[in-house]
Amino acid sequence: MIEKYQEKDEVKVLVSKEDYPIVLEKRIAKKVEIMKERLSEKQWVNRLQRFDNELNSIAMIRASASLLGINETTLTLVEDAMDSTLYSLEKIPSLKTILADICGRGDFFLQKALMINYLAIYAIQKSPWNNEATRNKLSMAAFLHDFKTTDENFIKNPVDDEASADQRILYDNFSKHAEEEFQILSQINTVPDDVTKIVRYHHVDLDGTGFPMTEVGKLNPLCQTFNISHNLAVALIKEGFSKKAYSGYFYDLSGRILEKYKDSLDPFSYIL
Repeated sequence: MIEKYQEKDEVKVLVSKEDYPIVLEKRIAKKVEIMKERLSEKQWVNRLQRFDNELNSIAMIRASASLLGINETTLTLVEDAMDSTLYSLEKIPSLKTILADICGRGDFFLQKALMINYLAIYAIQKSPWNNEATRNKLSMAAFLHDFKTTDENFIKNPVDDEASADQRILYDNFSKHAEEEFQILSQINTVPDDVTKIVRYHHVDLDGTGFPMTEVGKLNPLCQTFNISHNLAVALIKEGFSKKAYSGYFYDLSGRILEKYKDSLDPFSYIL
């Protein structure tokens, strides 16, 4: 049935409540098959189409995680998206071109995930920790973080001292998503511990702010690279990609970053 109606528009299929999860899972699995083919090296059409396919794959990952949880189908698509972006980076060695092409394309969370991936992979290649395992962990974290939130406002604009009591309550609820994601991912044997740690602490800024604030001393080199990439991606999406937007965030962070994390910022200077 899934194969019969997969490509049809506006087809309504009535199923029993008990069968719905099965139908939903099969439909997503079929869409994942299609997306896997589009992400393959054979499907290189042009770079914008390539990025659209990668953004769509992240949308599928988020939808699958939200509707079905993190299952084998989700992780399979994560792996294909990881391979695709490494191939894209090989074909398009200019990170500025990649970031400029992604910025402004699609949903905030999709842009952010893909930009984090490219920024983190580029930066780790300039560091002593560059190897296939670390690159894969950063990519996996880029595609799996924030699947328990849809609130982009607090990511773009964290609350300040002038926030109202209602805003504080909303922000407190929002700030729980990283721990929830960590707890879910920690139960999956195929998700490395380094990935779960990145996801848990991805809202800790390297100046000691963010949440959970008490964990700032626990950021290992992969967390540091990821968190800088995360905040850079948010800044570029907010302001639009430009050298000014990039350098503005870079120099702002360089002035407030904790001393023990300063080395982690060096690889990002190559993009200035």
